[in-house]
Amino acid sequence: MHKLKETAQFIRKYKKLISKDETLKNRVLKTLEALRNNPWYKGLKTHKIYSKNYEKVYSTFVTSDMRIVWALYNNELIILLLDIGGHSGKDSVYK
Repeated sequence: MHKLKETAQFIRKYKKLISKDETLKNRVLKTLEALRNNPWYKGLKTHKIYSKNYEKVYSTFVTSDMRIVWALYNNELIILLLDIGGHSGKDSVYK
């Protein structure tokens, strides 16, 4: 089992996204629990990405247009949650 550590950016965007949507909040929490247990679980659709902001990191599926961007930290024992947001559009996490 991995430990999750959030960045300030992740926390800020997470709070904004879930503030008015209880269903999305539950979906994100369920995804984070699955990520903690096994980041390579097939249902998470985790894949490596190259982001201008973060370079080589991973993206995990939350909803059809929501992703969590994260990196392995400290010899792969900690998952550092970097960003959460849309798959496309102006709020894309793939910038």
